[in-house]
Amino acid sequence: GSDLSGRRIVIWTEQGLGDSMQFARYVPVIADMGGQVVLEAPRSLHPLFQSLDSRIELIEPGAEPGDVDVACPLGSLPRFIGRETPCRIPYLSVDSDRVIYWRKWLTTITGPKKRRIGLVWQGNPLGSIDRGRSIPLKLFAPIFTQDGLAIVALQKRHGLDQIQGCGFSNRLIMPPEHFDEGAGAFLDSAALLMSLDLLVTSDTSLAHLAGALGRPCMVLLKAVPDWRWQVSGSRSEWYPSMTLLRQIRHGDWESVISDLAKRLGQIT
Repeated sequence: GSDLSGRRIVIWTEQGLGDSMQFARYVPVIADMGGQVVLEAPRSLHPLFQSLDSRIELIEPGAEPGDVDVACPLGSLPRFIGRETPCRIPYLSVDSDRVIYWRKWLTTITGPKKRRIGLVWQGNPLGSIDRGRSIPLKLFAPIFTQDGLAIVALQKRHGLDQIQGCGFSNRLIMPPEHFDEGAGAFLDSAALLMSLDLLVTSDTSLAHLAGALGRPCMVLLKAVPDWRWQVSGSRSEWYPSMTLLRQIRHGDWESVISDLAKRLGQIT
């Protein structure tokens, strides 16, 4: 709460990629308060975070930050500046040339008339936080029976082994191999989200990316989800463009996907 005018503040990302995208909204607020902001973040996030604010200096973890007056972990910013501090949404963006490139690819693959849905089903299974929150791909079969939907897999690495044998692999559109394989994480995903009608995802970093971009997103949550989604309600306090679909009973993804299929049928 002290005056930051002319003071150099280092903010570091101390949690996962999704958490970093969620709380990055507060970094420009610090710059508005007069601080000379240095954001220490994984190198892979630098190209995406360059869209936050031109006043923010990005450095890699372990880099020398220079003279420092103030320091704060990214996830603690709401505590010190106020959870209700206004933050603009969207607060991340992607360059127009990349958006145009993936829009042309999408139109070529799907045609102009279909509703374009992005799908992510699997988080990183190596983390204990993923327990119970990822969804077996085969359970999404009800949405693949609907006409007029073009469903694009935004899944990377983990969970791709589920495609073979899911029963609808012929209807699942896969981006080319170079998708999101550049030096910057999520840039192609961000660009493609700008042309999709909706992202459907389990509780993954892609949910945060869609929310930070202000893109329509449905997040499918286990019965007792991560704290940020609270325990009830279909709206997210963090992301106005997001709808939350919740398990009623532990492990019951079938009813969640039935609700999803019904909602997709109502989208025009």
